[in-house]
Amino acid sequence: MQFVESWADMGVHWGVPRSMTAVHALLFIEGVPLNMDQMMDRLGISRGNASMTLRTLEEWGIVHRTTDDATRRDLFAAEQDVWRLFAAVIRVRKAREIDPLKAILIRCREQTTRVSNDPDLSADYERFNQKLDDMLLYLSLLDRLTSQFARLDRHATLESVSLLARPSPD
Repeated sequence: MQFVESWADMGVHWGVPRSMTAVHALLFIEGVPLNMDQMMDRLGISRGNASMTLRTLEEWGIVHRTTDDATRRDLFAAEQDVWRLFAAVIRVRKAREIDPLKAILIRCREQTTRVSNDPDLSADYERFNQKLDDMLLYLSLLDRLTSQFARLDRHATLESVSLLARPSPD
């Protein structure tokens, strides 16, 4: 249970609900499918909380539902391949954080382009637009990088990181 508690604590720092990271950690560390009652008992969470949490984890693609033929109960299992797990998390976080920020900056840039045609304001907007352009460039590169890493398997990820982590030839 130490792993479950630690993972849940860490998830809170990532902005993920504690119950969500606790359910995921339990399913991941157990490595076998569990039904909702088992999770509720082990974690001390309500049925509603467990249900909403499992639905979100399924949407993220890191928990999968099956049915126990003998009991006809739903069973839930976490993705056990760490590389696929983190790739799924990267895809979700990118969609929730990078994509909306990039869209906001693009809208801001479009607005400042229209306003910057005023000669009295052009110098101020030129500096501001350069900052927006730098932010957009950085986010575009981060967007491409995260998209790439979300598609890679273990071998390709290790190879890519080794290329990125090479010391610069100063």
